[in-house]
Amino acid sequence: MIGTNSFTMIRRFPEFGVIPMDSPLVNNTFPVYLGKEVDNRKISKVEKGREQVSSPPSKPKTPEIQIEGRHTADQLIAFGKQERPFLMEKLLPKNAICFLAGEGDVGKSLFYLNLSLAIVSGKDEFIGLKLNAQHKRVLIVSTEDDKYIFGMRIIMQLSGESLSSAAEKNLVVYMDKRNIYENLAKELKARKYDLLIIDSFGDFVDGRDINSSSIVRSFLDRFKEMIIDYDISVLLVHHLGKGRHTSLKNRLLGSVGIVDDARNLSVLEKVPDRYDIRKLTISKANYLSEGEKNIPMILKFHEQSLTYSRSDEILNFKSSSGSEKQKPGRKGDKVRDAKIMRLASEGMKLKDIAEEVGLHKSSVSRIIKQNKIKFNTGELGPEP
Repeated sequence: MIGTNSFTMIRRFPEFGVIPMDSPLVNNTFPVYLGKEVDNRKISKVEKGREQVSSPPSKPKTPEIQIEGRHTADQLIAFGKQERPFLMEKLLPKNAICFLAGEGDVGKSLFYLNLSLAIVSGKDEFIGLKLNAQHKRVLIVSTEDDKYIFGMRIIMQLSGESLSSAAEKNLVVYMDKRNIYENLAKELKARKYDLLIIDSFGDFVDGRDINSSSIVRSFLDRFKEMIIDYDISVLLVHHLGKGRHTSLKNRLLGSVGIVDDARNLSVLEKVPDRYDIRKLTISKANYLSEGEKNIPMILKFHEQSLTYSRSDEILNFKSSSGSEKQKPGRKGDKVRDAKIMRLASEGMKLKDIAEEVGLHKSSVSRIIKQNKIKFNTGELGPEP
């Protein structure tokens, strides 16, 4: 029998009445107090210790706002302390719009196909620059070439090697731009890609004025959205104008908005009288120091395989016959120096002269200082 001053754990069930806690009918129990003290809540220390005492409610936290593209200062500072990630060292920052430009027939499509095969093959470098591909997938949209040309080039660039079955599926090429944005969205939602290549930029502006900044920016905004939505890098292939006496980025066809929106602009050029050599120059790069820009990388073009490799060759100007490379101090240097002095006298900027002759700005400046008297007196002589 339960006393008037006792305490026990019971549960009330409508079907059975009051049931002691040790009954097998009871699964969940809670304290119920019986006796005279119940009304006045005079509970002994032992009994009081058995009460479930709830802690005071905590102050509610300010809800975190989650909006795409919104960052607080502490988050930005954290990003600023990190090294900028690159898909391809120096040339292709991750999650950015980049351009590869060059005159017609210089080999831009061969270059990006060679790069694409290196990515899907899982290689860790291309032309001596580190690759950091996460998914090892490349998506190409080309209006320049057909499927037979692409197939032939892939075979030649593999040079007898074979791709794994996975790698073969990881290089995807679209050759029809009808409904292309809808098709790209489907493709990028279904699979993760490292790189999207558009060849060529001019063909995708759909005949609108490429010199209009508003039109160019509205076009590029589509690809900025893809970068945000699909965590991908974008390489747009474009053409250079024929002008020689201006900087490389100013020779890019179309609006200045192209250069403004590009995070990286690389230019591929031929070298006069050397069909097997190309110059690759980073003309604009938001994530490189000034010392790393506008210094050409010399590439060897392998005609038999249609591939590129890094060359350590130091280019010197040839004699007028072009039969042999000139050593320092011989006629080749005099031809080069005469050209530098002529361009300087015409008012060309130092950095543009450096791009034109393939030297660093400091070297051009030194040559101008050394040859100023000779040029003014006619001792240096004109270019042959």
